[in-house]
Amino acid sequence: MLLRRMTQHVKAQNWLAVVLDFLIVVAGILIAFQITNWNEARKDRIEAVAILDRLEDDFVRLDALTHRSLDSHAASLAATARIINGIVEGRLDGDGLAGDISQSTRGSTPPGPSTTFQELKSNGRIALIKDVELRSRLSEYDDYATLVRQEFRIFEGPVTALRHKFMDVRKLDITGVPSQNFEDLGATRSVDANLILEHAEFLSILQTAYITHDNAHVVYAGMQDRIDDILALIREQKDAAR
Repeated sequence: MLLRRMTQHVKAQNWLAVVLDFLIVVAGILIAFQITNWNEARKDRIEAVAILDRLEDDFVRLDALTHRSLDSHAASLAATARIINGIVEGRLDGDGLAGDISQSTRGSTPPGPSTTFQELKSNGRIALIKDVELRSRLSEYDDYATLVRQEFRIFEGPVTALRHKFMDVRKLDITGVPSQNFEDLGATRSVDANLILEHAEFLSILQTAYITHDNAHVVYAGMQDRIDDILALIREQKDAAR
C-alpha cells in the first residue's frame, strides 16, 4: 500500500509526500532492525546467565573434588611421615601401622577442566562470558588443570611403587567375599614391622612417596586458589546480571 502511494505521489510530482513516504519506509526498516538486535541481545543475555549457572555448578563440583584431594594427601603425608620417623627411630607403632600403610599408599585423581568452558571453546561462544578477567581466569585454570591431568603419573608412580613394596610385609584379610566399599578393599590382617625396619630400601621409597604427597598437596592448593577466585568472579557476574 505504501509503495502504491509513493508511486501516485511521484506521478503527481508531490515530492514532499515522496520524501515523507521514503522516510517512513527507512524508519520502519531501522525499527525492525533495532527490534531484531534487541531480541538477539536479550537471547545472548539469557544464554550468558545460563552459562554462568553452568560454570558455577562446574566449579562447585571441582571445589569439592579439590578439597577431598587436599584432605587425602594431607592424611597420606602424615601417615607416611609416621612410618618414616618410626624407621628412623627403630620402632614402629604396631597398632596403627596397618592403617598408616593403607593411608600412605592412597592417591587421588586430579580435578579436571570445566566441561562448560571447554564446550564454549569448541563452539566459539566464549564471547558470551562478558567479563574479561573471568575469561582470563577460566582460560588459565583450563590450561593448568589439563597440564596436571597430563602429568598425573608424577603423583601416581611413587605411590604405586610404595603400594607394591608394602605387599612384601602385609598379610591381607583373605575372606573370599567381595568388599562392600573401598575402605574394606585390601584389608590388612597383619604387618611384619621387622621386615620394614630390616630393609633399607623402604626408607628411600617412603621418602619419595612423602615428597610426592607433599607436591600433590601444593599443586591442589594452587588449583583450590584458582577455583575460589573463579567462583567469586562468577557470583559477581551473576549478581550484576540480576
